[in-house]
Amino acid sequence: MVMASLADKPIQRLTIHEVLHELKRENPASYVSQEQLAALERALELPLPGAPDEAWRRVPYDGYNFNELTLAAPVMQAEGEYVTRLTRHDRAADEACGRFLKAYGALFEKRRKRNKSRANDVIENKLYSFNEALSGDAYFVHVPKGTTPAEPIKITIEQPEANRISLPVVYLHLEPGSAAEVMIEQRGEPEADGTACVVLKGLIERDARLSLLRLQNVSESARFFGFDRVMIEENATLRADGVTIGAAVSMLEGLYSLMGPESRAELRELTGARGTQFSGMKITVEHNAPHTYSDAAVKTVLDDASRGMFTGNIKIPAGSPHSQGYEEHRTLLLGDEAHVQSIPQLEIIENDVRCSHGSTVTSTVDDDLFYLRSRGLDAAFATRLLISAFYQDVLQRMDLPTRNDEARNMIMGPLRAKTGLEFDSSEVW
Repeated sequence: MVMASLADKPIQRLTIHEVLHELKRENPASYVSQEQLAALERALELPLPGAPDEAWRRVPYDGYNFNELTLAAPVMQAEGEYVTRLTRHDRAADEACGRFLKAYGALFEKRRKRNKSRANDVIENKLYSFNEALSGDAYFVHVPKGTTPAEPIKITIEQPEANRISLPVVYLHLEPGSAAEVMIEQRGEPEADGTACVVLKGLIERDARLSLLRLQNVSESARFFGFDRVMIEENATLRADGVTIGAAVSMLEGLYSLMGPESRAELRELTGARGTQFSGMKITVEHNAPHTYSDAAVKTVLDDASRGMFTGNIKIPAGSPHSQGYEEHRTLLLGDEAHVQSIPQLEIIENDVRCSHGSTVTSTVDDDLFYLRSRGLDAAFATRLLISAFYQDVLQRMDLPTRNDEARNMIMGPLRAKTGLEFDSSEVW
């Protein structure tokens, strides 16, 4: 992708601003698609995500100069069958990936036409467009029709160092009747406090099943931005679990579109922050067919002066009767200065549906701690006990960790490190 005019400058030393202007200055036809060029132009014009998006406008960008970050090639590894690393050129040339991108694009456009546009429905922003335009290699998980890999597919993505940004991409394509378990870990050493902007695009075709586990295990001063865009067809199921705890700024945006009858999406997420960290999440579930089902449960623990944010929206347009959608967000405030903004929403046009949403904030920690300490427990152990009890019901409802020891250990280690939890996983599952 690097142009001749940039050949004498190592890509890792170029800022995004420089790369974009060099790409615009030259004729891009020989090395970049029209879609990529359009993304480049949008990336130049778009501001950092914010207003009118209710979720993103709450993300703190204090002291964050995005255009001055150095572009770093993502460091990724993968284990398991049916996963391939593709360059940008390979993505279009590879037959299987080409079919995936074409089918995914058609469904994405179909879901756009089904849903009435609103001010908060911001699909593109500067972060997302930079990834679309400049991402290099991508991992492509392609599970053929009627196939089930014997072992989970594991992908690890390393957090970049300070003042750098990486733009990893993961594609997931499950053909009809297939099933797969996929584990994705975003990890980093203490000095790896750069920025990662990860895009995941998924297509789960008819009668297929995907169990997805995502873990953010990065430096406490790192920045993490994630975008999920998953299309789910007739009688297909997505079960997505996640643990997002500990980055300086963390924001995950998920769009899950149920495109066929009897399709399902079940989402379980644990989030948390301490010090002055920020942890945010935006989830949109679209019921674009009749007899669809979704259930999202998110729990957040905030300590010290940290901040949390959750916006969730269940959208059921006309023509999707007998659909069911549920979402809940519950927060435990441990710090006197901790603060959360929770905005669950329902956008229902169809009449014959069943939906509910809920949000609670618990801050009666002093009374609970007093009760536990009066029973002989010290303050640190009593606090850990409160956190473990708060998280436990969502842990028990996660899919892959309940069936796979490796997935269980994958999330329990960072949970212990980030929260001080000391209970054994056998006490949960």
